[in-house]
Amino acid sequence: MKHLNVKAFVALSIGLTVGIWLILLFLSGLKLEATWLAFRQLPTVLSIEMILWGLFVKWGWRSKIFQPWLVPFPLIQGTWKGTLTSTWIDPNTQKPTDPIHVLLVVRPTFLSVHCTIITQESQSRSYSATIHT
Repeated sequence: MKHLNVKAFVALSIGLTVGIWLILLFLSGLKLEATWLAFRQLPTVLSIEMILWGLFVKWGWRSKIFQPWLVPFPLIQGTWKGTLTSTWIDPNTQKPTDPIHVLLVVRPTFLSVHCTIITQESQSRSYSATIHT
């Protein structure tokens, strides 16, 4: 998604890294010192942080506590009913076509959005989409 709040993401990433590191040092009984044992905790810190970011990207971003300060786009997931009205004129009858009833299915993720339009005659899926705020 475009237009993410980069400052908030950087601040949260740094705070999360430091917070996890401090918790691991505390649980390991190590002091807050620049020692080899303290720095050996960093791979574990990064592993935990990657798991947390994975959970955020998969599900957490939908939570209202992250909007709008971290996630600046709305959650538009759902199935929407509508009517498609064409301006095309049938050359044989010189009349416009009847309105077509459509369903729009929107399935967003943190990094993309997938749309499917379903009518009585056809079904189409998006291959590329983004949300502009």
